[in-house]
Amino acid sequence: MLAAAFGGMVWCLLDFRYERRWTMVGFCSGTIAGLVAATPSSGYVHPWSSVVVGVLSGGLCNLATKGKHLCRDRYNMTI
Repeated sequence: MLAAAFGGMVWCLLDFRYERRWTMVGFCSGTIAGLVAATPSSGYVHPWSSVVVGVLSGGLCNLATKGKHLCRDRYNMTI
């Protein structure tokens, strides 16, 4: 739960830094990124390290989605 919460907060803070607005979609995306990153190690990490996992996953996933716009390819990284 800590990784998801911090992932959502970091995503929102980075969105606000770059776009000057808060979005619920950004918070939900960061929460999902935190949950996905924390799931494999869920029984083995301490609470302080789950905060680190959440911060890193929220930040790196946000920057990855911002970086895909730099490629200027319409269909990159889509399913």
